[in-house]
Amino acid sequence: MPKIWSGGASKEGSVDISELMVDDDTVIDQNFLEFEVLALIAYHLELFRKGLINPEDSISILRSLILLFDRDIVLKRELEDVHGNVEEFVISNSGKAGDNLRLFLSRNEQIHTDIRLYGRSMLLELALRSTEVSRTILKKRDEFTGIMPGYTHYRQGMVVSVKTYMDYIAAIFEDSAKELLETVHKIESLPLGYGSGFGSLSDADFSKISESLGFNPASVNPQYLSSRRGIDETDILYPVLKLMINISRVSQDLIMFSGDEIPIFILPDGFVTGSSLMANKRNPDFLEMLQGYASEQIGSFNSLISLVSNKSSGYHRDFQISKKIMVRSLQRSRSIMKFLPEFFAGIGFDAEASKNIIKNSSYATANAKKLFSEGHTWKSAYSEAGRMVREGQKLENIKPGDVTTITSDNLSSIRDAIQKEISRYKDISDKLISHAKKLIVSN
Repeated sequence: MPKIWSGGASKEGSVDISELMVDDDTVIDQNFLEFEVLALIAYHLELFRKGLINPEDSISILRSLILLFDRDIVLKRELEDVHGNVEEFVISNSGKAGDNLRLFLSRNEQIHTDIRLYGRSMLLELALRSTEVSRTILKKRDEFTGIMPGYTHYRQGMVVSVKTYMDYIAAIFEDSAKELLETVHKIESLPLGYGSGFGSLSDADFSKISESLGFNPASVNPQYLSSRRGIDETDILYPVLKLMINISRVSQDLIMFSGDEIPIFILPDGFVTGSSLMANKRNPDFLEMLQGYASEQIGSFNSLISLVSNKSSGYHRDFQISKKIMVRSLQRSRSIMKFLPEFFAGIGFDAEASKNIIKNSSYATANAKKLFSEGHTWKSAYSEAGRMVREGQKLENIKPGDVTTITSDNLSSIRDAIQKEISRYKDISDKLISHAKKLIVSN
C-alpha cells in the first residue's frame, strides 16, 4: 500500500532512508492505536451526524473502526506510523469508502490528540499508583517506633523520629498524586480540529467531538495549539520527572541507612542482590537501578526540551523523537511504581541500632532550646550548647516528637478523585463505542 502522503507534491526517491525517518516509530505508535481509533470514531460519528460524506460510506468506515478497536494488530513498519496502519486496515475492510477516513485531517493533529489521550491515561495510572505507595508507607510509619539521626550535608544534624521520616516519604507520593492529577486537567483541550496548525477545513463541529472524547473544546488560536507539540510532552513528563528525582533521593537515603556504617533500615529480600564472589553481600541493586533510571530520565528530558527549544512555530518531523521520549519515560516510571508498594511493605527498621548511631552532638539544638526556655537568650543558649559539644560534655538525650501530616482520609480523598476521572474516561469510551455500534446496526 502507498504511504499516507503519496499522491502529493513529494515523491519517493530511489534511496530508502526509512531507517532514519521511521526508526522504531511504529513500535512507539503501538501505544497510540486504541486512542487513534477512538478519536476517529468520534470524528466519523460527527461526520455522519452532519451528513458530510455519503451515509453508507460513514457506516462502512465506522464498522471498520469498531472492528479495529476490538482487535490487537501489530503496526507495520513500512506504513510509517499508526495513521498509515489504521488507514490501510480501514481501506482493506471498507474499500473505496475508506478513502474518506482522514477527510481534512492532518497527521499532526491526530498524533497530538493521541499524545494527550495516552498521556492522560498514563498520568492517571501513575497518580493512582502514587496513592498506593503512600498508603503502604503510612502503614510502616504507624508500625515503626524510635528515633534516628537526621542528616544535612551528609553529617548528623538533629535527631528525628522514624515516624516523621516515614511521613516525609509518604508525603512525596501524596503530593505527586495530586500534581499528576492536576496535569491531566491541564491537557484537556482537543487538538483535533487545528488541521496543520492553520485551522481545520472540515465542517465538523469539533466542540461536539471534544465532548464525546471527554475533552474541553479548544478555545485558542489553532497555530498556538499546534505549537504545543513537544511542549505538551514536557508538561506531561515534568511531574513524572520530579517524582523520579524524589524517588532517587529517597533511594540514596535508604542505600546509606541500610549499610554497614548506618544499619538503620533492613531492605527486603528480593530487592537486594548478592555478590558473585563475596557471600556476605546484600547489595542495594534495586535502589541503585532506580537512581540510574532517574538519571536516564533527566537526560532524556534535557534532550526533549533542547529539541523543542530550537524550533520555529508549527510542527516538525523530529517531534516524533519527543513522542518517543515521552512514551518510554512514562513506561519506565510505571514499571518502577509497580514494585514500590511491595518494596516499602517489606522494609524493616532497627530501632536499637538507630539509637546507638546517634551522636551526642545531634542533641545540641534540642539542648539549646531547653536552655532558652530556662531563661537564657537564644544566642547564649546556642553558645552554651556549642561549648558542651566542643568540650565533649554529655548532652541530655531529648527525644523529638512525631511530626506527621499525611492521613489515610486525605489519601482516600485523592484516590477517589483519581478513580472518578479514570471511571469517567472509561464511561466516555464505552458510550462512544456503544453509540457507533448502535448506529451501525440501525443502518
